[in-house]
Amino acid sequence: MTSLNVMQSWTVKNHGISDGKEHSLKERHRGLDYDDPSSMDSSEHQNNCVYISYTENKADWVYDYLKPLIESWGSQVILHEEDMIPGYTVSGERQRLILQARRVVLVVSSDYSSSPWCLYELQHAITKEPVMFKGRIIPVMVDGCITLPILLNGIVPLYDSDSKFESKLKMNICGTSF
Repeated sequence: MTSLNVMQSWTVKNHGISDGKEHSLKERHRGLDYDDPSSMDSSEHQNNCVYISYTENKADWVYDYLKPLIESWGSQVILHEEDMIPGYTVSGERQRLILQARRVVLVVSSDYSSSPWCLYELQHAITKEPVMFKGRIIPVMVDGCITLPILLNGIVPLYDSDSKFESKLKMNICGTSF
């Protein structure tokens, strides 16, 4: 029994909170089964999923430009505002979404490293790929930012000012050449 099952059972028992139906973790988490870690890597959930980590200051750029761009390539974009399940912890939901994604795009602006949530997301992205040789984590430097968060030292970033920005990003996300 996972800790989430224990918490649910305790809450229902002690507070009587229930919708009258039994819901497995797999049902509540879009098919992801925390008792079966292999479900996190299933092609159904990972083939075209891209999680985008960004600060509040870059939300307009993400929603108006980056998200539509990535979706135009047939990829599913995962954003914490849209995809977290109500009733669960913010930290747990962000971690689940990052684990669900095939790629994690980090929109690195000058305030990225000072955002506790961005650093949390970065840490969990690294946890899934600690060696970072598969290109799962894609730092996108925006607004002239040139400093990567220290945890990403040695990773090749992509700059929004690069004349081949879109084709390089597409190559990483979709595996197409530029």
